[in-house]
Amino acid sequence: MKILRVAPALCLALTSLVSSAALAQSFGVKPGAWENTLTVSGLTIPPEVLAKMPPDRRAMVEQQLSANGGGQPQVHKRCVKQEDIDKGFTPNANSSCKIDVVSRTATKMLMNTTCSSPVASTGTMSWEAKSPELVVGNIDQDVSGRKVHIGVVGKWLGASCDGIPGG
Repeated sequence: MKILRVAPALCLALTSLVSSAALAQSFGVKPGAWENTLTVSGLTIPPEVLAKMPPDRRAMVEQQLSANGGGQPQVHKRCVKQEDIDKGFTPNANSSCKIDVVSRTATKMLMNTTCSSPVASTGTMSWEAKSPELVVGNIDQDVSGRKVHIGVVGKWLGASCDGIPGG
């Protein structure tokens, strides 16, 4: 009788180990300095939220939205460590987002996201390593019924992270 009660728990544990082993495969990119170009579309703030902001804050937010959400590429440099690659680029402990890795191979990674603040959102992130030095990504979020898309192209700059944030 005891074996019958242990069997389902053992099956569950083995399934978890198999899933963990599948997700443990490292994404095939190099650690080091990366330059990421982001193009955002669909990023807006509801007019009723803007109306409640003080004029100076509203002007700053509208200026940032036009820069970030107007389809103009934003370029950021970041130091990517091997541990970032191994854990699937999950957010740090202070983040309000939860990211679940759905699948990962050496060249492709798919994740589901759920964020609680500053505005609740859900979505997907897909990444493809075209080579160890080139990554293309798509982030699609549903933010209170509004669709936001972020296209990302990441290029490896080199192994050294000197002068790069996170390095």
